[in-house]
This record gives sequence, structure tokens and C-alpha cells, in this order.
Amino acid sequence: MPASARLNIHTRGPTDQFEGAAAVDGASFDTYEAQVVVNVPLGDRTAVRVAGVGSTTDGFARTNIGDHRIGRQDNYGGRATLRVKPTDTLTWLLRADYMKITGDGAENTREPDVAG
Repeated sequence: MPASARLNIHTRGPTDQFEGAAAVDGASFDTYEAQVVVNVPLGDRTAVRVAGVGSTTDGFARTNIGDHRIGRQDNYGGRATLRVKPTDTLTWLLRADYMKITGDGAENTREPDVAG
């Protein structure tokens, strides 16, 4: 029998409660990350949930030529979900996702090589 894999991702959908959250982190190499989410009920049968994330880093090393940073990344994304319940037995979900990932292509997963 051939091997198979399955990926099932569940995101939190709109709820009937007004709620929100935000978080900001910072680290070395001018690395920052921000996350925000807000959920707004728009009546008895409609709600919207919007979430966003952004991160940036200047990179973990410098080149010997031109003193350029290596590992620079800028990532931004978001998701908006609208839930409409026209009847008690029918629910419509409309979802939009966006992601922008930019950088110089260098992996940013190891310790910097610091040579004296």
C-alpha cells in the first residue's frame, strides 16, 4: 500500500462574542513579530473575525563584500472570515487569506558564524 499524508488545519472562526488580542515580540538581529486578532458580532446571525501577523529581521550575518546582511526576511499575512447564518440549519463562511514573504533566500535557522 502506498504511503500517504494528510494535513488538516483548523482556524478559529467567528464567534458571537466581541473579543480581541495582540502580541508583539522582539529579539536579536532587529527581529520583530506582531500578531493581532479581532472578532466582531454584526447582529444575531452574522460575525466577522480578522487576524494578522507580521515579522521582520535584518538577518543573522554580514557578507565580507559590501557589508550586506544575510538572512533578511519580511513576512506579512492576514485572514478575514465572515460567518452568516441565514437559518438555524445553514451556515455560510466566506474566508480570504493573504501572505507576503520576502527576503534574500538565506536560511535563518542556525546560529551565526562569528569568526574573529
